[in-house]
Amino acid sequence: MMIYRYNEFLASLGVNVNRPNLFIVGAMKSGTSSLHSLLNQHEKIFMCDPKEPCHFIDPGILEQQWPEMWEMGFWRSEEAYLKLFENIGDVLYAGESSTEYSKMPLMPEVAGRIAKFESKAKILYIMRDPVERCISHYWHMVEHRGEIRPPRQAFNEDSQFSEVSDYALQLKPYFSNFESDQIYTLTFESLKLDALSELNKICSWLQLSAFSKMPADSSPRNVTPKVLIHPSKSVVIKNVINSDIVQSVKKFLPRQFINKTKGMIESRVEREKVDMSDVVEMLRKTHLPKVEELSELTGRSYPEWKILYGR
Repeated sequence: MMIYRYNEFLASLGVNVNRPNLFIVGAMKSGTSSLHSLLNQHEKIFMCDPKEPCHFIDPGILEQQWPEMWEMGFWRSEEAYLKLFENIGDVLYAGESSTEYSKMPLMPEVAGRIAKFESKAKILYIMRDPVERCISHYWHMVEHRGEIRPPRQAFNEDSQFSEVSDYALQLKPYFSNFESDQIYTLTFESLKLDALSELNKICSWLQLSAFSKMPADSSPRNVTPKVLIHPSKSVVIKNVINSDIVQSVKKFLPRQFINKTKGMIESRVEREKVDMSDVVEMLRKTHLPKVEELSELTGRSYPEWKILYGR
């Protein structure tokens, strides 16, 4: 009964209960998982699990880009999506953190869909040194999506890496669909330097009580391993080894044979030993003018982005 009355009170204030009204929209590889976890530990905030339901992404694009999330089916209906927010208790904010929401132009019209769904939504956007984020994005694709191209080739051939780091490009649709006071931006670097201070700035923006101390569970999330398994360029060998026939008899094969065949389709890569100097210079030239545009849009500079500025 108490929760019912509290929810009734919230509804009278125009707050949609059991309906997401807080969206961490990116950027990918910029600390969204950590921020999601930290905010979830505030007594008046509920952040859903899984973190990235991607409800507002075009289903056809989602199936192509992230088939595992497409299979979960939160795009199928509003009812399926809202099941993530059932029984959330007496919170003021219910949220999610789909980084696919800031991948223009690959993922278009997302901001408009969110605004149509909840016009009073609060939008959180966390950014990272754009050069460093691009490189982290590349290693993520190596680890999770079988990226086999060398870094420079990948960046030259796939514009998504730089587009996701073009923060002005990603923010403009949100500023077009929401009032400026509904949008809050911060950086991965500031969160890493003083997480409690940054969290409490967000709480102030949300008009919530501050954290008196760091949340108990504040360990970093989704950190890219220093050593990655890099897939083989030989697609034929990989397809044969991963075929249903080979997999069905795998348990009968000697361990030595399995290890040898695995070595044919993958190799260990120590990220820190890969020379990225030429890539860094290329990315700096690309992103320096884009950050100037971002500064004009947000009204602040970004001296914490030391790799971008060569510090």
